[in-house]
Amino acid sequence: MWQLFTRFRGSNIYSRNINKSRKCKTTAYARQQGAYVSNDCCYWWLRSPGGDQLDAADVCTDGALDLFGRNVYGGNFAVRPALRIICNQ
Repeated sequence: MWQLFTRFRGSNIYSRNINKSRKCKTTAYARQQGAYVSNDCCYWWLRSPGGDQLDAADVCTDGALDLFGRNVYGGNFAVRPALRIICNQ
């Protein structure tokens, strides 16, 4: 069931729709670069803007969406490729 909770005054727009397909397992490289890890999963950025100019929406370690987002200058979130291109040579 999709649930969206909205809290005002600078808080969060946070979806507790936990979806296992959004969970991101960390790589050794991501851990070495300082990605936050919980249960072998990490937070990762979405391309969507967050609540203000310095925020981007993200996905939490449990697969929940954080639509208000976090400050993009934080160094402990991972990134994921938007698409995968397979070239046959």
